[in-house]
Amino acid sequence: MPGFELPRPMLFASLFTEDADAGQVDALKDAIQRLCLNDSSVRVQQCSSTALGAGFRCGFLGACLLYTSPSPRD
Repeated sequence: MPGFELPRPMLFASLFTEDADAGQVDALKDAIQRLCLNDSSVRVQQCSSTALGAGFRCGFLGACLLYTSPSPRD
């Protein structure tokens, strides 16, 4: 579509599991994929940390989208 541009994320959050267990990482990945199906403005990259293990870096349009995203504790 002429003139259409993808939205640029303005707020980023890194998401990690409490335990580096592969099952929890897969569950987090599935949850993030479902979130991306519902909201096309969310951008996701895999990341890793020596202290926290495997995780995901998510970009949102603003704080409202970050706070309204369902957390695994809800």
